[in-house]
Amino acid sequence: MGKEYFIECQKLDTQATRQFLEQRFTVSATENETLELSLRYAAAESASDWAPVVVGLKSNGVYFLDNLASPFQAASIFMQLVDFLLSRTEAITITEP
Repeated sequence: MGKEYFIECQKLDTQATRQFLEQRFTVSATENETLELSLRYAAAESASDWAPVVVGLKSNGVYFLDNLASPFQAASIFMQLVDFLLSRTEAITITEP
């Protein structure tokens, strides 16, 4: 179990957001249509088989799961994702579901 957030933004462009994630991070798709993310050039974490972050793209925002496998990677991914979303919309709301 990790730390969950929902980053709400109006009319999320899921295609542009997915493209941003694929350009910026190492991305693996999962069976339930979520994306596993890690920093491209980060050293592998030997203590965990979990991806640092899992995201789900919804029409009204992004579900963000920090698996607590790599705090540095999760924080960096979260910051870059929030910066990207704020560049595309006027406001976002971050809640814990």
